[in-house]
Amino acid sequence: MSDIIRLTPSQAAQLFGVNERSIRRALATSELRYIVVQGRYKINFEDVVRKKCLLALKKETNKALGNMLLNGKLKILNFLQVKN
Repeated sequence: MSDIIRLTPSQAAQLFGVNERSIRRALATSELRYIVVQGRYKINFEDVVRKKCLLALKKETNKALGNMLLNGKLKILNFLQVKN
């Protein structure tokens, strides 16, 4: 049986460079699995890594889409300027 690594919300926030409020929001919406030990949240490390990877992927995808839209808009503007 593998050992499960668990983090507190503040540890998870510190480790992954996000605000603790972001971690707590993810707990409230059940995006992260956790248990309560002596009144304290303990979050599965694996879930925090997965969430961070998904956020990074989403950010890169949005950035790529933004660049595509910007490049497309610039090409259209350049085309219109050449025509006039």
